[in-house]
Amino acid sequence: MRLMLSLLAATALLGAAAPAPARSHLGQEPPGDVLIERDKLQWVWAAPCATLEPSCDVPLRHHAFRIPTQRDWHASFNDLLDLVQAFTLSDGAPRCGSPWFSPSYDHCDLGDLQIGAVWRSAFCIPGYVDGCNNRASESFLVRAVPEPQSLVLMAAGLVLVGWRTRRGMRPAG
Repeated sequence: MRLMLSLLAATALLGAAAPAPARSHLGQEPPGDVLIERDKLQWVWAAPCATLEPSCDVPLRHHAFRIPTQRDWHASFNDLLDLVQAFTLSDGAPRCGSPWFSPSYDHCDLGDLQIGAVWRSAFCIPGYVDGCNNRASESFLVRAVPEPQSLVLMAAGLVLVGWRTRRGMRPAG
């Protein structure tokens, strides 16, 4: 009996010390390998649910990502096939940003994308349980790609701030 209690206690201690399962990257900047750049826009497949209510889980918008307009859709993709190809990796897996945007899901449903269940996109297919407005339609978010001039200006500003800070730290002499 004592041996049994010792084993149970050891198992409980090991279980408590075990690392937690991988957590979502919710709210963090998504890595470049889940983003697609088209027409000066960065696109991310944000969730397997609608972007607004009614939804199975509304994806969070952060890091300047917003809901795409019809103009964004038409400027960036030719049709549903173009969208599917852009967000399908060479091994057939989806290029999914859901872990960075969805509070509950860490996956994207490639099958739903392929049949046009894309929430309020220019390429949704209304016939599949209203793929344009269904709560479980795939959601995409978009943001403007930073212009190179903006990055150069920002770098110059940081250099100037660093120079002024360093200059102010010199001992008087």
